[in-house]
Amino acid sequence: MDQGYDPEDPPCARCVLSGDFEKLTDEDEIAFAKEGLFAKHPKMRTWPESHDFYFGKIVPTSIWLINIYGGATDVDMKKYFAVTDAEIDEKFASA
Repeated sequence: MDQGYDPEDPPCARCVLSGDFEKLTDEDEIAFAKEGLFAKHPKMRTWPESHDFYFGKIVPTSIWLINIYGGATDVDMKKYFAVTDAEIDEKFASA
């Protein structure tokens, strides 16, 4: 249904991640990825191994973010990687 919105209008945030896609080799990371994927897509558990699917991750080298009006921001990657889980938990505990 057309509600008269322009899809290029910026009230919806946009995030562009650029970086390297790496195949996971660490067993803990693979287990974490499987748990998340299969929780949302349980049928994928039965996909044949002959399809050669694998789990991977993006290692970001740059992040471009636009959040509503006011222009885009290039995220400072040093600050991005410096954030701790505790800081994230604290920030969103009151949300």
